[in-house]
Amino acid sequence: MQRTATEEQQGELQLLRDAEARAARYIASVSEMPVFPAAAARQQLARFDEPLPDTRRDATETLALLDEADSPATTVSNGPGTLAL
Repeated sequence: MQRTATEEQQGELQLLRDAEARAARYIASVSEMPVFPAAAARQQLARFDEPLPDTRRDATETLALLDEADSPATTVSNGPGTLAL
């Protein structure tokens, strides 16, 4: 007998697919990213300056925030032109 995923499991699978797609876009863009993030990208980190929430937040929104505000502000060290010692 084949089992079907519950609605909750479907949501978790969709979240994992979203995370995978975001990670793939990030890796694909590494060679185009500067080694050190631009000032505008670093300023987006201010979106994290907020009190901790009292209640649980939607995981999809949290993933989007992490990707959109943090990914451009990361220090890239695995692209071309990076000297690893």
